[in-house]
Amino acid sequence: MIQIDRSVSQSDAQIPDLIPAVLRQLVRLRLCQELHENEFAAKLRRLSEEDLKPLGLELQVQDLPDGATCFLIKQRGSDKIRETIECPRMSGFSPRVAAA
Repeated sequence: MIQIDRSVSQSDAQIPDLIPAVLRQLVRLRLCQELHENEFAAKLRRLSEEDLKPLGLELQVQDLPDGATCFLIKQRGSDKIRETIECPRMSGFSPRVAAA
């Protein structure tokens, strides 16, 4: 997926700039129903395993009551939050409905 410089120690590793953009795009695709829940979860697992875990990071996902999705990127083995990415539900958004 994303190229990562693994020469940096895990505790100092920077979160690749592309990660927040990828997470926001996945949420948008899920909201538009272009990505089913199981596909969304699989892509998040892959991103977590391939891009974050080697940096000593883990991804937590919270679906909020207002329809927003919040991602926490944490240092593995600690409660230290490295980045919070909130993806609000799109204003005026309604999922596409297939024509009958």
